[in-house]
Amino acid sequence: GEDDAMWPSTRLTRIAEARADREGAGDRVTHVAYPGAGHFCTTPPGYPLVAEGAIRSGGSRSRNQAARPDAWRRILDFVGAAR
Repeated sequence: GEDDAMWPSTRLTRIAEARADREGAGDRVTHVAYPGAGHFCTTPPGYPLVAEGAIRSGGSRSRNQAARPDAWRRILDFVGAAR
């Protein structure tokens, strides 16, 4: 999520994306950023979201919820492709 409060995931992912481009592997990297979503936007659909409190994860509840189905489809596609 672009509003990840645990670490600068979007910025770090862009660094990794640039490194892959420099190394000739840019076509193997897909950077997906969900506006307004936080660190736990990849929690599997059907599981409860981590509540803000002890852990500040960022993002709004509605944006995290909206990102989950697409994020999980992409994760499952990647894992399936990796077999």
